[in-house]
Amino acid sequence: MKPIPLKIVIRISILFCILGFLLMAIGIGIGTNVGLIVLTAGLLVLIGVIVFMAVFYRCPYCGRSITIWYRNHYCPHCGNYLV
Repeated sequence: MKPIPLKIVIRISILFCILGFLLMAIGIGIGTNVGLIVLTAGLLVLIGVIVFMAVFYRCPYCGRSITIWYRNHYCPHCGNYLV
């Protein structure tokens, strides 16, 4: 599988997080059975974002996984600049 650039992974993750939270807010606002389905769809989108980040949030140089809460601009394994 061809690696996805780190900037694209971050942008896709943010976009789908916003979509998931928006679906959850709409689902809570509706308050009926349809709202429950929309709320569940929002939760599934957020779970998908977590899985996506776990699989594709990697260093573009050494390919090792970076922890999601790691906010330094350098890879903790190889020391190369990330973004």
